[in-house]
Amino acid sequence: MSPKPVYLAGQGFRSADPPPRPVPWRPLVWILPLLLAAGLAGWLLLKPQPAPGTVRVLSTPAGAEIWLDLAFTGLHTPAELPPGARPALLQVRLPGHFAQPLSVRLDPARLPEQVEFQLSMQAPAPALSADSGAAEAGGLPAAAPPAAPPAVGLAPLLEKALRQPAGVPEHPDESLRLTWQNWDPAYRLKVDGRVLDPAAARQLTGGAHRIVVELAGRPLLDTLLRGGGARTLVLPAREGVVEVRVSPAEAEIVQGERVLGRGRCLIPRSDLPLNLRFPALPGLLPPAPLTLTATAPASVSVRHVAGLSLGWSPAAPGVQGLTLAERGYVMPGATFTPDRERGPKLERAGLLLGRAFHDRRPGGSQAARFTFDLPRETQPGWPAVLELSARDSGRRYPLTLTRGALLTVSLNGTVLARDLELEEGGQTRSWPVSSLLRPGSNELLLQSGAESRSAARLDRLHLKVGP
Repeated sequence: MSPKPVYLAGQGFRSADPPPRPVPWRPLVWILPLLLAAGLAGWLLLKPQPAPGTVRVLSTPAGAEIWLDLAFTGLHTPAELPPGARPALLQVRLPGHFAQPLSVRLDPARLPEQVEFQLSMQAPAPALSADSGAAEAGGLPAAAPPAAPPAVGLAPLLEKALRQPAGVPEHPDESLRLTWQNWDPAYRLKVDGRVLDPAAARQLTGGAHRIVVELAGRPLLDTLLRGGGARTLVLPAREGVVEVRVSPAEAEIVQGERVLGRGRCLIPRSDLPLNLRFPALPGLLPPAPLTLTATAPASVSVRHVAGLSLGWSPAAPGVQGLTLAERGYVMPGATFTPDRERGPKLERAGLLLGRAFHDRRPGGSQAARFTFDLPRETQPGWPAVLELSARDSGRRYPLTLTRGALLTVSLNGTVLARDLELEEGGQTRSWPVSSLLRPGSNELLLQSGAESRSAARLDRLHLKVGP
């Protein structure tokens, strides 16, 4: 078209070219952020991802043992922790050296892609190397706990066992103030070789102090603290130990020849499996030896029990610990059949056990079943004696036989006496039954002889358990 303007009726002169269209700015307002977000997401996806949670432990000097949650890993510095390891407590130990100042506690939720712990070890000063309590605890060597990590860059990543970095304070004369986390009365505190109550050790003079915390002679933490200021020491959490309680409170808990405690003790799970025993107390029966495994519950309770005296007599049936549960009979080749009408007769003088159905023919016999319960702590080693008073009643059967009254006695399926011949005057007989008792329900079965010519009369039963 010609660039000259033309005249249009009613509109005046206009350019022959069409007017330029406006640029659509509104779509760009939301398209541009979308393009930027897509580019950022792609960059993040293509960025190399670091290995999660790599923890490397070093020490000076090298060769120190690496312990996680009071258990030796088998690794020595320098080394990386196993993949996925998330210990609550990290320690290093080197004979004759102390890590300074103590240990570190990892926070798995905030663990970066890599952490490197450079732990400085040093030999103790001569004045602090002697520990009089070590010989008392069985001569166990003092274990060196790990030092805290460098403060630079790690403070937001760690829960420090020591809230204040190690080193000489600005004011050397400032006292050392100690507080504890997870303290338990079973722990023993030593400061410079002296056993102290934690309350008495809350404030110490400035300078260097060797701090040792033991559990049943086993060092949990052993460190050299220098300077002053406030320090918080963190001990193993409750889930890292098993609590054993025994009653009464004066009862001992023994492992081998070592007394772990009286009434109560804590055992680190890293020490399991472990066999415990409980020496007897005067007049009481001890619980059975206890084997703790790694799957033991957080708390285990046992108790010494008083001696037991259980009995039965026709004058007071069922109220002395031995209960006449069932009366019945036994035919040849058959087991016990409950039958109160055809079983033994209960008279004031005693319990009469004769031939089955009082038949003239030999073969069957009457029987009585007694039951009694024992506590769950019952063990075969407890001394126990069963006493029985029975005699020939003189009530003879019309059929003449060669024997008088006979009685068979069984405890929990073991025969104590078979076809025991009884006299008319009667006498008390006894049997040691230590190896036959069991926790919970027990059964005593008395059976008349199938070939007896008269009924046996039971006057009394007595079971004594204990010294």
